[in-house]
Amino acid sequence: IKSSLTNSRLKWTVYYEREMHQNPSSDEIKRHLDYLKKWFAWRNTWAHINGKPVIFVYNESDGGCDVIERWSKAAGKDWYIVLKVFPDDEYCLYQPDHWHQYGPGDKVARNPGYSFAISPGFWRADLPEADLPRVTQQDWRRIVHNMVV
Repeated sequence: IKSSLTNSRLKWTVYYEREMHQNPSSDEIKRHLDYLKKWFAWRNTWAHINGKPVIFVYNESDGGCDVIERWSKAAGKDWYIVLKVFPDDEYCLYQPDHWHQYGPGDKVARNPGYSFAISPGFWRADLPEADLPRVTQQDWRRIVHNMVV
């Protein structure tokens, strides 16, 4: 299995969620990035873009431009940073390498020019019912087709 994964085109990365409820300093972020780079990101199974390891960040929308600045300073030119979109993010002085939208509670989350996400369904473990019922196979195929065209 290991040899087949090593040669696979399938890559992985992490979704950094500490930014969701905290505002780690640039120094703390850098320490975390250094750890990831030392133990994981050097592997060829880790996702890389333009030779840089990729990391997705779940940042709350109330963090504003400060989030981008802290991550830009911490990552320097060494990481490919993909932050979660927030209102008026395009007006910030610093910009990440890319943006994504996190929306498992929505069947489709479009962020034109940056990302397109499809949720197969969403059911939080602490709720008695699903927030978003499971998408049917027919709906899934239709959404994927519409995404591609």
